[in-house]
Amino acid sequence: MSRTRAYPEWHLASSLAEATWRAFQGAAVVAGGVDLGERLRLVRRAPRSIVCIRGLAELRRLDVRTDGVCIGTLVTLQELAQSPLVLERFPALARAAGLAATPAVREVATVGGNLMQYPRCWQLRTEGRPCRRSGAGRCHSDGSWRADGALFDRRACASAHPSSLAPVLIALGARAEAHSVSGLVRVPLDRLYPPRRSSAGRPVCTTPADILTCIHLRWPAPGAVTFFDARRTGDTVTAAVAGSVQVRDQVVEAARIVLGGVAPSPWRARAAEARLVGARLCPAALRDAVHAELAIAPAPAGSAAKARDLQSAALTALRVGEGVS
Repeated sequence: MSRTRAYPEWHLASSLAEATWRAFQGAAVVAGGVDLGERLRLVRRAPRSIVCIRGLAELRRLDVRTDGVCIGTLVTLQELAQSPLVLERFPALARAAGLAATPAVREVATVGGNLMQYPRCWQLRTEGRPCRRSGAGRCHSDGSWRADGALFDRRACASAHPSSLAPVLIALGARAEAHSVSGLVRVPLDRLYPPRRSSAGRPVCTTPADILTCIHLRWPAPGAVTFFDARRTGDTVTAAVAGSVQVRDQVVEAARIVLGGVAPSPWRARAAEARLVGARLCPAALRDAVHAELAIAPAPAGSAAKARDLQSAALTALRVGEGVS
């Protein structure tokens, strides 16, 4: 209680150029501030300065383009969940935004913040606890199990990424646009996150100084079926199933399945995709595909409830989305 905390300097950016320059100098970028506010309690991980991009109007738009839509990263989760355009053309994304956090948080939390947030790992977010992401030699949560823990790729980190938007955006083939002092960068959205078996501390684009500005989505192709459903613990999504499949005569010709809450980064379910291709698209087939993905890795002790949640979300994802009888 007697320790003096060093609070960071606060800068309100008047332009994207100013924000990228301050980020290049080491400032943490904040918009809604939901995630950073909690991390400021952790002295060792508190940044020296903060640049707020909340006032940059160009990042708060949903721009319709000829080939799709560009979602600014300052669009709030509530705006995304209630957008008529998103509800009509990308209903799975609207559902993912509506399931995130609580109504009060969704009013201020942004698309960019949801994608770039830190894991909800108690080891990482508890002051004084050793964590590989904060410099410890190993992950001290690996031998224990919590609802926010990972099922896959636990060697580097036992926590699971909590974003509700990332799985469905990756399944839809979204691309991210980011700005830095070196210019504009466009990358597939899944490259925002550390690769499998990586101990990287947090998602980045090309450098930590990049500012995520836009998520670009192409219009769905004819015959495409998208879906998303999730299970929550408290206000955090802990198990999610998202996908985009190409269907002809109710038979799956191609599939992209992404699981959320199961690994340190959103998990591309290759085994589930292989199981689903050639099958008749129905809730039971999607559940069996997720079961095939779960079978490729040994389940940590105590994690059976999360596996059941994933299969339950798979059973309901099609029914609450575009729907396949």
